[in-house]
Amino acid sequence: MLVDITKDAQQAKAEFNYPGTVHLPGLRDPAPPDAESLARAAELVDGAERPLILAGAGVMRSGATEALRAFAERTGTPVALTLLGIGGFPQSHPLCLGMMGMHGEAFTNRAIQNADLLLAFGMRFDDRVTGNIKTYALHAKKVHVEIDPPR
Repeated sequence: MLVDITKDAQQAKAEFNYPGTVHLPGLRDPAPPDAESLARAAELVDGAERPLILAGAGVMRSGATEALRAFAERTGTPVALTLLGIGGFPQSHPLCLGMMGMHGEAFTNRAIQNADLLLAFGMRFDDRVTGNIKTYALHAKKVHVEIDPPR
């Protein structure tokens, strides 16, 4: 989506009075994961032969960079980053595959296609990441940890 704002509107001055209360109808705290979902995710991680972590900006926004690093190191799972996720995992780390998606590394995208489990943390499966969704990581199971509910 593109929102085009004219130059005169961008440069104009206006008086703003912040309201006493603000209601954002779409904003709500996520429900904690249920025990069954967590157990199933743990089973998938334990049974995976070629798991891969996909890390997005949500890792940094949630303050989970250290938790991501600890999880990746403990499980030995490689990490691919979205464009906005760069900085959520050290690119110099031996488990870091670099950026994924249409502007990412070919070997990173190939690793995603060959994974049997994708652990998507704080990212969205948009078309810049997946390309053609009909051919994206067809043989991989997916665990998606995201604050926004699925649409």
